[in-house]
Amino acid sequence: MADYFSDVNDLISRLEEIEKKDTDALLCFNHGVVRGEYKPYSGHVAVFDRIIDGKIRLIDASTAQPKWRLVKADLMYDAIVKHGNESSGGI
Repeated sequence: MADYFSDVNDLISRLEEIEKKDTDALLCFNHGVVRGEYKPYSGHVAVFDRIIDGKIRLIDASTAQPKWRLVKADLMYDAIVKHGNESSGGI
């Protein structure tokens, strides 16, 4: 859940742990925030791949989005927080 992360650095630390363990994780977030325009009820899920140069690389199954995408960590944190616990925002 979004409130599980105290800040963006906490999110990055958790994702680095997941990457180090070579396990899979899904990120649930507000897709509008990632695209640069917040829209209520625009939830999205993508597979976390790895951290590259401080950015989060996602694998996206959507045919409307690039398969591989780098997202700034602070933007993803904001997208998770705005999606909210009630919508299962987080990892």
